[in-house]
Amino acid sequence: MDKKSKFVRRKFHQETFFHSYLVRPLAQEVVALVWNTPITPNQMTIFRILLNISSLYCVVRGQFLWAFLLFQTHEIIDHADGMLARMKNIKSDFGATMEVTSDMLFSAAFGFLGFSYAWSGYRLESNHIYFVFYGLIAMSYCYGSYFRRFITKNEGVIHANHDVEDYIPLWDKTLGQTFRNWGKTAFTWQNQFFLWGGLLYYYVKPYGYNTLMIAFVIVLLLLLLYWILPLIQIYKKIFSRKAAT
Repeated sequence: MDKKSKFVRRKFHQETFFHSYLVRPLAQEVVALVWNTPITPNQMTIFRILLNISSLYCVVRGQFLWAFLLFQTHEIIDHADGMLARMKNIKSDFGATMEVTSDMLFSAAFGFLGFSYAWSGYRLESNHIYFVFYGLIAMSYCYGSYFRRFITKNEGVIHANHDVEDYIPLWDKTLGQTFRNWGKTAFTWQNQFFLWGGLLYYYVKPYGYNTLMIAFVIVLLLLLLYWILPLIQIYKKIFSRKAAT
């Protein structure tokens, strides 16, 4: 590709509200900065993995503000590396594998991110309940993944196709669909509950509010719904077949 090629900005209408109007526009500006440089998508992926690991280190140390800033920077670059690869048509299997693996290990609530916050909660309060919550979160995700693959190969917005305009609006035609969209949005951004819970922890803890514990409860509820709803669909299919016979 011509090193002096012109970068063309675009508007986004993909996935959640926060993807379309916050994360992707910021990621696009990062791509614009590196557009005519030798920087490759894989190099950006490696850099944001280092940011992610640094963020987890800050979590374990109880430095929640630094953890928040580092992770949010990582989140933007996480979208920028794939955007750069697609726009320059230099996608690779290695880059895709590295991105998915790092997301599962370091960014997901059921990965090292959730464990780091559980460890930090235990260190601050000497309370094992954080590890219990983390274990339930991890198990709920595993059960949910199994049931969803049992019903359909579509994993929803978790592994969304970024080349397709598939937007989940915050407000929809019906109240029921609006609530479902909120649920999908919350599930997609579940790791943000940990980040915000940690960020607010020291400020509201003196007033009797434990935002870190609240974050664990919310994420657990989201992941319980992740496998309970597909399980309900399975039972509905079984009963419908029995009724038909």
